[in-house]
Amino acid sequence: MSNRKLLGWCPMRSCIDVGTSIGSLYLGFGELLAMCRCWY
Repeated sequence: MSNRKLLGWCPMRSCIDVGTSIGSLYLGFGELLAMCRCWY
């Protein structure tokens, strides 16, 4: 029972981690794009 719960929890947590990392990456890229737009 606890093993099954752990297996269900791990992918969900990794999915959240991936989501946050992609979100921060997207934000960083957006800032970079905005800076480039300001220069040109």
